[in-house]
Amino acid sequence: MRAEIKAFHAKRFVNKNPTHCLRLRWLNAMFPDAQYILIWRDPRAVVHSIYQKMLNYWDMQMKTEYEHGYKGYVTIKEVFGRAVSKLETCINFYRYNKKMLLQDLPVINDRLAEVQYEQFVRQPREELKRLYEFAGLRWYGELEKDVPATLQLENNEKWRSLPLEEKRILENAFPPASVVA
Repeated sequence: MRAEIKAFHAKRFVNKNPTHCLRLRWLNAMFPDAQYILIWRDPRAVVHSIYQKMLNYWDMQMKTEYEHGYKGYVTIKEVFGRAVSKLETCINFYRYNKKMLLQDLPVINDRLAEVQYEQFVRQPREELKRLYEFAGLRWYGELEKDVPATLQLENNEKWRSLPLEEKRILENAFPPASVVA
């Protein structure tokens, strides 16, 4: 990250990587003045996204051995779901990531802005203005024209296209009362 900042003569480094929720303490130690934006989203949509990505990796049988011991996404099944379906493996992986995130959030809480994905889609301009303010950036008129008043929420509903049994698994794992929208 430092190399990229230096190479591009940048003042900020922005990265959207969900696995960073497993690295908050490390990121905080490396970048003690960093600001964080946490986007909360319907867990069914998140798990569906993970599931689609994992199916591709699992189908390709990608297994890479890295020096630091991480073996790539294919090992998620080995670690989080030896005795359950691939979808349930992704649910377990999601729950682990969320548990670790919630455990480590206090470390960065003073430099954290939270966004509800569904609210962002309904009011992108207002949410972006709030995030600009949080990041110490100046909102300018051109953005008003470039940022649409609303966005489409259909990505959150892709999980509904799963086969009936898989939809039931997701609905049982995340009943409506547990889903913040």
